Amino acid sequence: MYSFAATHARLMHESEKRVQAAARAADPRERVVALRVIDNARAWQAWEAEHSVAMRRVAASRRSDAQSHELKKLSFALVHRVALFDYFTERKPTIEQRRRLLREFHGPRAYIDAMVGEHGNYVRAACSYYCAGHLGNVVLRDGSCGPPLERYESLYREYFDAFCDSVVGDPNDPQLEADRALLPYLKHQAMRLRNAILSLPRSEPLLEREIEIRARTGTTQRVPRLPTDR
Repeated sequence: MYSFAATHARLMHESEKRVQAAARAADPRERVVALRVIDNARAWQAWEAEHSVAMRRVAASRRSDAQSHELKKLSFALVHRVALFDYFTERKPTIEQRRRLLREFHGPRAYIDAMVGEHGNYVRAACSYYCAGHLGNVVLRDGSCGPPLERYESLYREYFDAFCDSVVGDPNDPQLEADRALLPYLKHQAMRLRNAILSLPRSEPLLEREIEIRARTGTTQRVPRLPTDR
């Protein structure tokens, strides 16, 4: 059952097909992200080089169940990488609040440099996240790479958004300390689910899930619109 592992070449080929498909997706948010990579040669080269390194780690495993495990770990990392730019897009913090968050995550780096770097990181990570879902469900045929990972994304985003709210919140707001006190619990929830997902055995994807994947040219994780105000 677990003997047919995917090669690095196949993982890259399927990933490139998935990004191309995302550029034609019905979801306009997905199209924007993919086109930001496809329409810029330097951005494509940067994504391809970065993604290739990740795919070599997956392909290094000689069994498909071990590859699924490595792919899940990659998906967790990608969820974390897109979280800050997702927050900027959905919560629309002020410029000063953005500065505070960028200082929190990037230290004293200049605002424009940090923002440009975060944007590029977001676009590459979002494309790789689409690919990871596609590879897990369609190539490795592991159903545990589908809905369980989407649930983790939801829980982690709840924790991360609460953390960012605590950073940019009004220090005079009496509710702020109560909200901060919940952060360890929210993080524990997400990490507990992460560990549970990593321990899940490989399982065949649900037929309905595979039909949905193929109809929409891949996994359709939510990636928000890119903000126009810089």
